[in-house]
Amino acid sequence: MFKDVFMIRLTFIFFSILFSLNVLAQTAPADYQQAYQKGERALRDKKYDLAREYFAPLTSARYQNELVPYSHYFMALACLKSDRLAESRTYLRQLESRYPNWSKIADARYLYANVLLEEDQFTAGVDALNACRKHA
Repeated sequence: MFKDVFMIRLTFIFFSILFSLNVLAQTAPADYQQAYQKGERALRDKKYDLAREYFAPLTSARYQNELVPYSHYFMALACLKSDRLAESRTYLRQLESRYPNWSKIADARYLYANVLLEEDQFTAGVDALNACRKHA
């Protein structure tokens, strides 16, 4: 019995360490960070089409690092600012489905409501705002 408990604990520790190393290995590579920073700069400079060019490839499912959800959010924002509302909605839905526990998901939900209101989908927009309050 003692041996079984020990093996269970040892297995748990092994997988915990393996998971921790995996998380550390998934930090954003330099080229990803560089493109991300260029996208942020373009967004700050109100060059929304350029920002979309930088952020679009960064939202690929093949990337797994801490900046990917931000890339989705900023891509959606750049789409909103360049009047590409349907694209903005798509990126926000993708963000919600891929990263439902992201620390800034509430901001993404508010942005989604904003997009709906911009599209004159007032009922859906108000519903989305009410859902934001429920999640808060």
